[in-house]
Amino acid sequence: MRALRYSTFGPIAEVLRIEAVPEPQPGADDVVVRARFVGINPLDWKLVEGQFKLFAKGRPPCGVGAEFAGEVLHVGANVRDVRAGDRVVAWLNPFAEPPRAMAEQVCVPVTQCVPIPDGVRLDVAAVTPVAGLSALQLCEMVGARVGHRVLVHGAAGGVGSLVVPMLRARGAYVVGTGSAGSQAFIRTLGADAQVDYAMPTTSWRGPFDAIIDCASKLDPATVPGLMPGGGDIAVTLPSFPRVIFDPLMNRFRRIRWHTLRLEPNARELAQVLALIAEGKLTVHLTQSYPFDRAVDALAESRSGHMRGKVTVAIS
Repeated sequence: MRALRYSTFGPIAEVLRIEAVPEPQPGADDVVVRARFVGINPLDWKLVEGQFKLFAKGRPPCGVGAEFAGEVLHVGANVRDVRAGDRVVAWLNPFAEPPRAMAEQVCVPVTQCVPIPDGVRLDVAAVTPVAGLSALQLCEMVGARVGHRVLVHGAAGGVGSLVVPMLRARGAYVVGTGSAGSQAFIRTLGADAQVDYAMPTTSWRGPFDAIIDCASKLDPATVPGLMPGGGDIAVTLPSFPRVIFDPLMNRFRRIRWHTLRLEPNARELAQVLALIAEGKLTVHLTQSYPFDRAVDALAESRSGHMRGKVTVAIS
């Protein structure tokens, strides 16, 4: 079978190759899935470039990708609740196991698979684990509730485009930031207001009770001016040494900093998929690349201008 892999850290266009590899064999508690679509996330290319190499399991030689959807091909001897032919979405935690979703077949523990409800397309399901769970957990981290004014920085991206409607469903007043070219897209998400992040932060329609920084690029020096009354700010990527000391220092602060440590959770993923199936949550898929152009999909993510979610169609 074919898989996207790299044998050394480096620029994605230089080190990534589609290679022939043996088909995976399931262990007793595993399933092998014929991957149809793979979701693209910034962590994918960051790992290839060697970022987080002291903490992640994506050390070369290695595969790429942390979320995918398809049909079950084979099941292990102990698997009872999943059968060959079932449509499932699955995730991999690159900080606990090597990424490898970008392949024609993927072997994962059955506990990391969730059935896809009727009415949810495979490509939509494939991009739900990382963005959907991140959005849900970020909303929880800042304690968003009715009446809160919440700033979503980077609202047009894969995570931000789900955070906005989730916050609105909680009754929060939401302001989304994005580039000048993404303002119309942010408006479709249901944000109460949107701003061009190139404008001074003093014009961002604050003050806010909470901030969700989906881009992890907000200047910390601007945060007190955006939340003069204090509150909670959650970011998607770790910053050292902040990620270590924030949990200890937050009890003494008016502004409490939180870093997302995405916890894969089958129950929560099923909850997000149910919202999609019921039409209460929309995943914005903006483009799908063929497998042979997987590097181009990663490059689009790396450009920082990706709106919504992007997939790679494996087969």
